[in-house]
Amino acid sequence: MKEFLSELENCKYPEDVFGVPHSSKPEKEIQHTYRTLVKAYPIQPGIQTKEEVKICNDILLLLNKFYEEAKQKLELGTYGDKTSTAEEEVFILKTRKNEYSVSQHILQDDYSDFYLAECNGKKVCIKIITEANDNDLIENEYKIMKKLKYNSLQNIEEKFRSDDHRLGLVFSYVEGITFEELHSRYSKGVPAIHIAWIMDRLFSVIGYIHSKGIVHGNLHPSNIIVTPSDHNVIITDFTFSIKDYHKKMKKYKVVNEFSAPEIEKKFKVHPASDMYSLGKCMLYISGGKEKPFWFPKDLHWKISDLIEGMMNYSPDSRSSDAWKLWHELQNVRNEVFGKHKFIKTDLKGD
Repeated sequence: MKEFLSELENCKYPEDVFGVPHSSKPEKEIQHTYRTLVKAYPIQPGIQTKEEVKICNDILLLLNKFYEEAKQKLELGTYGDKTSTAEEEVFILKTRKNEYSVSQHILQDDYSDFYLAECNGKKVCIKIITEANDNDLIENEYKIMKKLKYNSLQNIEEKFRSDDHRLGLVFSYVEGITFEELHSRYSKGVPAIHIAWIMDRLFSVIGYIHSKGIVHGNLHPSNIIVTPSDHNVIITDFTFSIKDYHKKMKKYKVVNEFSAPEIEKKFKVHPASDMYSLGKCMLYISGGKEKPFWFPKDLHWKISDLIEGMMNYSPDSRSSDAWKLWHELQNVRNEVFGKHKFIKTDLKGD
């Protein structure tokens, strides 16, 4: 385990980890190698020592980093060239409040760069906007996150401005598995027993967010993180969220492939749009399909009905009250699985 971590730490490019495929479908070959390596080093709290859990966490972080770089290079058609796709720097970031030792560039999205850092022995995630012209996105996320405090959300530590006037945020660091990773780990869908508690946590946190007058507006498998060790689910990325959604003139700010159909049609902002996206994300990790709806046989029909109800095309006919769905789910879980029990799992895949 330690030896493999050491080998990973010495790798510079994704090709060093996954090799250079020679098949006609290199993305499938790289994905298979990634899955195999993830499964070989599962995180198992309660079974492993604290040191072993940390090592496996570090391995997963590095594998995810190299896998993201590999996918970027495949899209660009540059996989095989020993050129890094992510800027690798180790530097000290000083803000008015703290000094952060930045050790790793985690990922880059359309608007921001994300870094792993430490401050006083505590891991944090630093998000810096790519262009100063988009600082308003960071301001929006900061204002919204300051209104929210919940155990299924990241804590926001501070806002800062870089020397080149770009805004950034410091968040608590979440060690977990995104829905995208879950989807890649379970070729036949996440087992029904786990789908149930994941939905439970999501209904709870979405209900809380909506109760504060906020619509997330950009739910996607990449910004939903599952932490198996404590059966929690964290929603991240409030860049495009809308506060005081009930007020006139409020508009959706972005569309992704998991967005509700009414967003593109510029309907009035409503929590029902988040519920559609949430339903589609649950369909995604359950291994199901839409148009027409199809779910794996082991997913009880009462659970699949809840998911399908969230994805009604019309927002007026859609299940849009997260707290009401949470209460319905409690009854379904008791009926299908019996008394709630904590099931140790690392969600390592099939």
